[in-house]
Amino acid sequence: MSLPLAVRGLSWVTRNFPNLPGRWRIVRWLDQHEHSFASLPPKTVRFARDFRMRVDPVDENGRRIYVNGFQPLERLTRHFVRLLRPGDCVIDIGANVGYYTMVAAKLVGPTGCVHAFEASPRVFSRLQTNAGLNPGANIHVHSQAVTDHCGEIEFYAAAAERTGYSSIRNLGEEANSVATVPTISLDSILDELPTARLVKIDVEGAELLVLKGMRRLIERDKPFFIFEIDDVFLRELGADARQQCDFLVDAGYDLFRIVAKGALEPVVEPPTDRCNILACPQEM
Repeated sequence: MSLPLAVRGLSWVTRNFPNLPGRWRIVRWLDQHEHSFASLPPKTVRFARDFRMRVDPVDENGRRIYVNGFQPLERLTRHFVRLLRPGDCVIDIGANVGYYTMVAAKLVGPTGCVHAFEASPRVFSRLQTNAGLNPGANIHVHSQAVTDHCGEIEFYAAAAERTGYSSIRNLGEEANSVATVPTISLDSILDELPTARLVKIDVEGAELLVLKGMRRLIERDKPFFIFEIDDVFLRELGADARQQCDFLVDAGYDLFRIVAKGALEPVVEPPTDRCNILACPQEM
């Protein structure tokens, strides 16, 4: 059996049998042979019950879904599971191909809704495809970069293997392509958005711009936030981790670092390393 064929077969096993004894050993072996995914074509896979996703195993985001499918115990996913209820509204900013969009859609059900934003024209087409593969889910996709204003901005697409690193930051020689994309603030469409229960933000350094563009939404909804924070990336766009944390603390939030197995550690000082944060409204 060729290595790519073995990778494809074992990925089917790990994706469809999440409780298989010893599954972690297979996943570790697949991680060690990630180069073999380069020869695999895009594929439509089952994502949880009654959901499907079209993924590209070449891209690290697609590969994660190709190998694992829906991961309820993944450290961020478990907080989606804990926080969301049928009928909730979720906003996914920096949705990529839609892993967390689909997680949210599964949890909120057809009475809830998900608004997913993706700035990369190439990746947005994949997100749009995945939303279309699940017509029973109430998913609205938007092809804008969410910032603090409406207009246009240059967007730098990363390599096909790392689409999640695409950003409005200037990637220099690491940019695969550059495009001018429309920008939007959430406050500019506030009347079109239902009350949000959870906002997930992963925009590679533009997180504070997103927050500044949704002051009215925060005041109206007081949603939970799950967001990435990277001080180096923030500084490239004129901000830093302290400013981002202070913004939410001043808005009435408690911040927790999401660590191994989804455990939470209170944020005492703004993190200088790349990590994920859960922000909880204090009155909750």
